[in-house]
Formats: sequence, C-alpha cells, structure tokens
Amino acid sequence: MLPSPAIHRQAASWLRRSKPCIRAAMRVIAMFCVVLACILPRSAAAQEELVRINMNNADIRTVIQWIAEQTQKNFIIDPRVKGKLSVLSSQPMTMDQAYQVFLTALDVYGFAVVESGSNVKIIPNAQARAAGLPIVETFTSADKDSADLVIHVIKVKNITANEIVTLLRPLVPQTGHLGAFPSSNSIIIADRANNINRLSDLIKQIDNSGSLEIEVIALQHATAKEIIDVVKPLMSKQGKNPALAIEFASDDRSNSILMAGNAERRTDVRALIKSLDRPLRGTGNTKVVYLNYIEATEIKGILDGMTGSIIDEQKSAAVTADNISIEVSETTNALVITAPPSLFETIEQVIAKLDIRRSQVLIDAVIVEVSDTFTRDLEILWATESVSDGDLKAAVSSANLASSTTTAALGGESQSSAFLQSGLTWGFFRNGTLRLLMRAIETDSSSNVLSRPSIITLDNEEAEVLVGSNVPFVTGSQVSASSTVSNPFQTIQREDIGITLKITPKISKAKTITLEIEQEVESVREESVSGAQDLVTDKRSIKTQVLIGNEEILVLGGLLEDRVTQSESKVPLLGDIPLLGRLFRGSSETTRKQNLMVFIKPTILDESGKIYDTTKERYDSIREKQQQDDSGKPLDLPPYQDLEDGEIYDLGAPRAGQRDSLPSSAAP
Repeated sequence: MLPSPAIHRQAASWLRRSKPCIRAAMRVIAMFCVVLACILPRSAAAQEELVRINMNNADIRTVIQWIAEQTQKNFIIDPRVKGKLSVLSSQPMTMDQAYQVFLTALDVYGFAVVESGSNVKIIPNAQARAAGLPIVETFTSADKDSADLVIHVIKVKNITANEIVTLLRPLVPQTGHLGAFPSSNSIIIADRANNINRLSDLIKQIDNSGSLEIEVIALQHATAKEIIDVVKPLMSKQGKNPALAIEFASDDRSNSILMAGNAERRTDVRALIKSLDRPLRGTGNTKVVYLNYIEATEIKGILDGMTGSIIDEQKSAAVTADNISIEVSETTNALVITAPPSLFETIEQVIAKLDIRRSQVLIDAVIVEVSDTFTRDLEILWATESVSDGDLKAAVSSANLASSTTTAALGGESQSSAFLQSGLTWGFFRNGTLRLLMRAIETDSSSNVLSRPSIITLDNEEAEVLVGSNVPFVTGSQVSASSTVSNPFQTIQREDIGITLKITPKISKAKTITLEIEQEVESVREESVSGAQDLVTDKRSIKTQVLIGNEEILVLGGLLEDRVTQSESKVPLLGDIPLLGRLFRGSSETTRKQNLMVFIKPTILDESGKIYDTTKERYDSIREKQQQDDSGKPLDLPPYQDLEDGEIYDLGAPRAGQRDSLPSSAAP
C-alpha cells in the first residue's frame, strides 16, 4: 500500500533538517529506485512466454476464444464462422508466431481475419475484400511472411498498370482483388501479405525491363525454368543492343514465362519457345521414380489425392485428369508418373520428403513372475538406485481399480514400498539397465522368468513375439444315428497358448516414443481333463498406450495370481503303514501370490553406428559367456571386428588345440 500524506510530510521535514551530505545521498538513492523501477518491467517483458499449439478437431470458436485470451484482442465473429479446426505443432513458439499460425489455419478453412481499429473481425473469405482491410504502404521483414489480409498500392513507372493487371490476374486467388488506377498508373492489390510480397517482386522485375511490351507464355509440356535456361544464352549471343534485349521471368506456380522486349524479337522468341514446348519422343512427360524406403502402393494413394486437389484448384487446360497418371510397379517398388512439368516438379518434391529412411526401435523386454517376498527385496534395490543415480523417474500405483490412485516421484524406500507392494503398478526408469534387475531375479528361487524377448522393428510398425504351444480345443462333436462306432466325430480348433507380446512404437521429433503394448500370458490349467476336451486356460493380459523417453525402462505389473502348493511330510517306514500311517504323516497347503511384471526398454536406432554398437554389444556378450563355458563345446566365437569384412565363419569348427576326430561309432 502507498505511504500516507502524513508520512510524506514527516519525511520531507526530516530531509530539510538533515545535513547536506545526507540529503544528497537520499536523492541518489531515490534516483536509483526510479531507474530500477523502469528497468525491471522491461526485463520481465523481454522474456516472452512460449506456447505450443496442439488442437485436433477442435471447435473453431473455442480456438478463437483461446487466441483472444492470449493476445488480449477483441474478436467479432461472423455467424457463418463455425466448424472444426486442427492445428498440430511439435516446437514451442512465441505468441506472435502462434497468431500467424492461427491466421494461416483460418485461411485453410475458408475464413479471414480483418482488423478494424481495436477490434478483429473473423468473416468468410468471400466477404473479406469488402470488410475494410488495412492499407500497408511498406512491408517489414515480419510482414513478408504474414498471412494478414491487407491492401497494398504499387506504382509502376515503365509500363501501364492495366498491362500488369492483365498479366498477373491469374496469379491472384478468387478471394483477392487486383485492379489498376490509370490516373496515377498504380496497381491496387487486396490479398494476403505474403502473396502481395511475391507479386510485388514480380512486378519489379517486369517494370525494370523498361517501356517494352510484356507477354505471358503458358507452357504445357516443358518447365519455365528449363526453357529460359535454353533460350536466354541464345539471346545474349545475338548482340548487346539494349533496344533489342529480351528480359525473361518465370512463374513456377502457373508454369509460365513472362517475356519483355522488342516486339520483333519477341515474335522470334515466341516461335522458338513454341517449338521447344512439345512432348518428347518415347517417354514424353512420363518418368519412372524408384523408391528407396516407402512402399509404392502406399505413396500412390497420397499422390492421387494430392493431384486431384491440384486439378480442382488450377482448372487449366494444361493440368487435367486425362494427362495425369500414376501407376505402381510392385516388383521394382517404383512409380510410373505421367504429368505436366508444372505438376511433376511438385510430385517429385513430395516424394523426396516422404521417401526417407525410417528410424528403427530395439525393444528389450523381460516378462517375469515374482513373489511377494521377492517384491519386498526388490523394492530396496530400486529405492537405492533411485536415490543414488536418479534412475527412477516416476511411478504410479493402485491397490485396485476401485481405490484411489497415488502418484509419487520415488525418492526413498517408503515411496518405493508403496509402489511395489500395491496391485496394479506402472512406472519408468531413466538411463536404466536390465542387467541389475536380471541379477536380482536370478538369485531368487521363487521368481520365474517367463521370457526375455528382444526384437527390432521399424517406426510405427507392429512387432510381435509369441512363445508357447499350439493347443487343440474341441469345438463340437457329432454322432451319426446309423453309425455303430461309439466314438463321435469331433471338430478341433487350434489356438496359440503361451506368452504373446505385441508392441507398436511411434517416434516423435522430440525423440520420445509412444508404445502401444498388448501383453498376454495364457496357460492351460493343470486340473483340466486330459485330451482336447473341456480344457480350461488361465489368462493374464495388459493392453495400454504409454509415452516414454529413449532408453528408459517401462515397468508394468500388478497382475496377481494365487499359486497353491501342496506338500506332505512323514516318518520313514512308519508313515507308509496302512491306516496307522496317518499318525506318522501330515500334509500342508501353501498359497503364494505371484505378481506378473513386464519390463520394457525401447532404444531408438536412427543411425547406422547405433545399430553397429548394439549388435557388437550383444555379440560380445554371447562370446563372453561361451569363453566361460568349460563343457568342451565348439570353439569360441572370433572377435566381432574380425567379421566386419563379410567372411563366413564356421561355428561348428573345433576349438583351437582341440583334436578333430570322428566319433567312435564312425571310426574304421
């Protein structure tokens, strides 16, 4: 709160009575406080907050409300503005950049933003031209890429504005406006700022060619750049007279050549261009594009949809559905494309961006059944690791689905105990390793490692591991009334019973991995009857989708099962006496809970060196185990570096120093 006037008067009276040196010091302190108060708000404002836009099929009015809250702008929304809007971004951006993304998204969905004083109107594109657009005299560096609707006036010097308007009208969309004002020889353009900036550069090129006439030549078969590269050197060799010079400019969007110069020379050049712009012999406008990574059948559907939208947008005689064809060669994984040059360049750019090497993911998993006693021992190990190395990043536990769920960043044994002793559990470890876990499991006799699969799969491709048996199940039986055979005819269906793990990894640009996991452990119950009839199976399954970092360990668990163990103890000899032997023997039944836990560690293999290091690590591990084996089995594996030249190595050859002899049964 501010000081009262009485305090101000007392302070002023004290300053007047104080010494001059004290008054001077107080003035310096007051000036310092004023300067500091001016600097601090600017420093805080300089640190602009970054935002990330991720809206999938969101209501457009909800998006507008969020933008209004962030930008503090007043939006007036036309009643016709409604529908859904999707904007996805992987990188954070400033609020100004987010606002430009918002304008571009509205343009894609057929709406425009018009600023009117302190208010912003959002209306359909068709009414944007007559909605009082702002007039921009000069474009800044930020305005050149802006999607704002503006009006810009361009004055031309050497040619008439009507000629420019006639030439450039095909380059302006239907929602824009292009007109000439003959009195001042100016051009008025109403369009997006980025498109106006492009047209302005094109007008400057044409206007700099002097007072010569300009014409536009639309090409049907060749590309504008290719024709200019051929014709321009020929024109330069025919003299350097400025009156006879010909200037060329290309418009890649419409595949047209803009030509300015002497009328007689332009007639000759026009004839030359016409003779060059014709289909070639043989393949003509047909090219074969061989793909390296993506399937030809997959990319064909994308290109068909893209070319269809381009045809509807351009609506020109040069680009029609009749002169565009995309066929697939599955044996060579290639595309046979027939298209006009203007469209073919776009198709090649799309293919180059889609036909890229996809990253791979190495998935290491451990599927294990652990007991309650082992869980208590393991929790101390994990808690110690989380405190010393910070490996345990987060965990979630829930005793059952009906109870409340607790979340904790595990930093000690107490939180770790709550994590491991509860029912349904999951968590993930940063920079973890499965070796420590396997050492703990192998030393526990009550734990059972069901499977340790390791598989490599492509990004966004499903990997499946199945370890089990194909068990027959009787699905029906039939007995004929006229048959004398007592055994009925049975129909049997076989099903895979065992351990199944299905994982689909999806890698983001931030190198995080989304895992779609389906884990199932199924077994035939021991007390089931023999044969294929009336079999009972026990099934435990997990199906989830999680987001995890590269080389982090994901923990899934909490699928509990009661294991009943029956045991009998007796006195030797006396316990086997009929009837009286019951006095010397006893039986007991023990119930033990088994917790099924799944540990998954994904590793992104996006470089050939990473694949090499991973393969070498696995190979050296196998070689080390074989060197420690003294059972006299086949020779030790050679060092991994010795196999890099592609030499085939016989693993069945005898060890060094081992006698190569025939078995005794084969000796002469």
